[in-house]
Amino acid sequence: MNTDEFLDPTGREYSLTPQSPGYSNKDATQTRLYGGIAARYWLGSLGVSDLIAGIGYFYEPISVADQENVRSEMHDAFVQRIVDAVHESTGLELSLLDLDRTQFLEIWTAEPDLVERCKAFEQGWSAMKPAGKGVRDLTGRDIAQLFKRTGAKREARESH
Repeated sequence: MNTDEFLDPTGREYSLTPQSPGYSNKDATQTRLYGGIAARYWLGSLGVSDLIAGIGYFYEPISVADQENVRSEMHDAFVQRIVDAVHESTGLELSLLDLDRTQFLEIWTAEPDLVERCKAFEQGWSAMKPAGKGVRDLTGRDIAQLFKRTGAKREARESH
């Protein structure tokens, strides 16, 4: 295998909005990404408890030869973030068995919906939807329940 081969040599341009309060889509900047890894850890029951999560995007092409090292480094960084966040919020120390519940989404190429998939995973949407239902099968009632569970607010529609 040629070590100069990349998983995604060209990447793709995405509009990324800063995650700080007060920013909106008008503040988005065009950024070239080559993939990403998202991670999440539920403090209690899957889909209903507090969630610790994050996303690491690839801002440079990843060589095929480096993929396992990148995966390992990203997983280690996420696990340390989880350990620190749990200790900070609860005062508890996590065991290695507890950390086995960490979930990862790995996307090694710049797919068209890379940013959306990573954000949805980070926010826990796939784990919170009703069991046995695909996202496309969600009803208005299901979506309302998801919004209620996540504390999301819908903007009021203007009357015309």
